[in-house]
Amino acid sequence: MGSSKGTFDIAAQTVANDIVSLLIKKQRDYGHGNILATGLLGIAVRQSDKAARLYHLVSEKKEPRNESLRDTLMDQAGYAIIGLMLLDGTFELELAPQSHKMDADSFAESNASSLRRIFSESIPVLTFPEDLPGTPRCPECGGPPDERVQAGMKCGICAYSEKREPGIWQWGS
Repeated sequence: MGSSKGTFDIAAQTVANDIVSLLIKKQRDYGHGNILATGLLGIAVRQSDKAARLYHLVSEKKEPRNESLRDTLMDQAGYAIIGLMLLDGTFELELAPQSHKMDADSFAESNASSLRRIFSESIPVLTFPEDLPGTPRCPECGGPPDERVQAGMKCGICAYSEKREPGIWQWGS
């Protein structure tokens, strides 16, 4: 099962990118209303439904007919992200405008390419915990910075960038 190539770090980031890509696609279809109608209670119910489905299929050793186990787990992770966004007060943010957005496949490929480059070049990684006050945000879409950029600032969502001197992160704070 799976590939023996790469590292756990890259594999985890690839799965996370897949989840975010799916979440963005679904958000474009559903909008905010269905989640905001029930909030965290609705998230709990949806998570419970997915967990019950997963438990039933795995414990009974049944083959899924309509939705793969991977799809079920990706949906659970997506609901967890939505729940965290509700807690953080960021779920109601608008999606980037169509003219400004990357499609989900380009987003995933862009991040995978960046990760391959970063890990192959052993560039030190700067991190910005998003829960700290004053964390820089993109002036275009409000997204978090791409943590792997050392000189300047690049959005981790829409790829907007602004040049700054290394270590100076005044952008969008």
